[in-house]
Amino acid sequence: MRRRVRPPAPVRVHTAAGQPAPLTVLFGEFYGGKVTGNSKYYGPPTQVGFRVFDVAAFSDADALATQLQADIRDLSTWRETETPTGLRYGQHFLPETALAAYLAQVGLPAVPPLPTFTASADEATHESVLDWLRQHLPHTQAALPGHTEPGRAEGVILRTADRSAIVKVRFEDYERTLNQRGKK
Repeated sequence: MRRRVRPPAPVRVHTAAGQPAPLTVLFGEFYGGKVTGNSKYYGPPTQVGFRVFDVAAFSDADALATQLQADIRDLSTWRETETPTGLRYGQHFLPETALAAYLAQVGLPAVPPLPTFTASADEATHESVLDWLRQHLPHTQAALPGHTEPGRAEGVILRTADRSAIVKVRFEDYERTLNQRGKK
């Protein structure tokens, strides 16, 4: 049985001057149901969930309008480009506290919080990342109603505090690289 989901009433993010942001973009992920091959770990095939992991707010309407007129390649480069020191993003992501407040206001769930992953570039090996995942994510933290056993976690979104780097880290990728599928 399908049920119709009514979208929430519009809620605006405001600029520092108290004006509504002209555009707010939510970055999230549907999971469960038959969304991916890993959906079985979240709950029954009839259940689907959605979690938000980031929100970008564009506060300068004129600059945004100009940017959106750019060639698609230039727009893509503005949105995300790799530099020698990491990724650079053209959009402004909300800080953690503002993100939590916004999601509470619109009634959307955030991805579950996890402890901070700290490692220098030399310390962040495939082994250390996989060990961190296993220690802090022994099973999914996003189980859906009707799921009786804790399912396998798929992975996490890691990001630096200043959003200079954002990456999805999945068990499957690290286990495949290290040929350790299912080992604990």
